[in-house]
Amino acid sequence: MNNESRNIPITELDLPMIRDQIIDGPVGAKVLVDGHPARCYLSAPAWRSEGIIIEFDPPHPKFGEQFGTGYYRFLAPGLLGWGHDGEVMEVVLAIDDAHRAID
Repeated sequence: MNNESRNIPITELDLPMIRDQIIDGPVGAKVLVDGHPARCYLSAPAWRSEGIIIEFDPPHPKFGEQFGTGYYRFLAPGLLGWGHDGEVMEVVLAIDDAHRAID
């Protein structure tokens, strides 16, 4: 079996939604954001509108440990537009040939 990885462009439908759950441990889809490893999920607690959260490990050179915004949309699979100034991130799910998320 070949364990080479490939990057799969994600959409909003690929991300878990976290509402008011108590989270113990890492959460979210394992992704690469502009080549940086991270976990990504949608968050919609009762007290604010839905947003996207990206937790980087190691910290991202621009965003640090975490990035989050309510101003986002997927422009195309793998292309996350955010903010009010036309910023875009490439977000892909890294899986191996056995269709397993890469740790």
